[in-house]
Amino acid sequence: MASFEKQEKGLIIMEIIRAENMDFKYNGAKALDNINFKVNESDFLAVLGPNGSGKSTLLKILAGINELRSGRLIVNGHYIGNYESSQYAKIFSYVPCDIYTPYNFSVSEIVIMGRAPYLKWWEDYRSKDKSLTCEILESMRISHLAERNINSLSSGEKQLVFIAQALVQNPKILVLDEPTSHLDIRYKMEIFGLLNKMREDKKITIITASHDINLVSFYANKALLLNKGKQMFFGRVEEGLNADNICRAYEISEVSKSRLSAMFKL
Repeated sequence: MASFEKQEKGLIIMEIIRAENMDFKYNGAKALDNINFKVNESDFLAVLGPNGSGKSTLLKILAGINELRSGRLIVNGHYIGNYESSQYAKIFSYVPCDIYTPYNFSVSEIVIMGRAPYLKWWEDYRSKDKSLTCEILESMRISHLAERNINSLSSGEKQLVFIAQALVQNPKILVLDEPTSHLDIRYKMEIFGLLNKMREDKKITIITASHDINLVSFYANKALLLNKGKQMFFGRVEEGLNADNICRAYEISEVSKSRLSAMFKL
């Protein structure tokens, strides 16, 4: 199946993800109900909603961790079920919310593991894999951490390392599950700024679940709002991230709407 294309203001816009009528159940209980959206190359999509709304479930479907059984998901012009896992890993990177690292690998060892999809099981890392690892560490301004033990780092530094590992895969699509949770404002701004730069410079499509409405409003161009597995809004950020939609998605009372508007400048 060929990639979907459209022309907009003289530019060719490549559609990289199309989700149609997607449902998902855990033990018979619906976690997602009739989800539909389209994402183009170099879009920055924010997935928003209260805890338990289905954000992580959706991202795991996109990542191929949760198997889609109802609806259609087309990624880079092909049905997701048609990809071999090694083939999919060359176009798609996923950074989960919590990453447990039981072994004391160095930062450079963690990052270069992202090159695994490009190697046979018996092959060692090549010089170009090592060069790309150094390049990514440098571009993310964490090269000074290269020899540090991963478990000696702060939460913000660790998050940057695992984003670097995802980027060294050279993906077309980067998906992150709440990459700024538990981080201070410095690291939140740094990570969102970095993601946006990668989107602009390398045309990577960014999809992130987040509760940081102000940061999302500034960096993302599209938003998907979920509540209890149902889609409340999908479209451009400036059209959808308003007080009415946020209140509906997060079940905030009318009494609190004015405070919400002031807090998030909606």
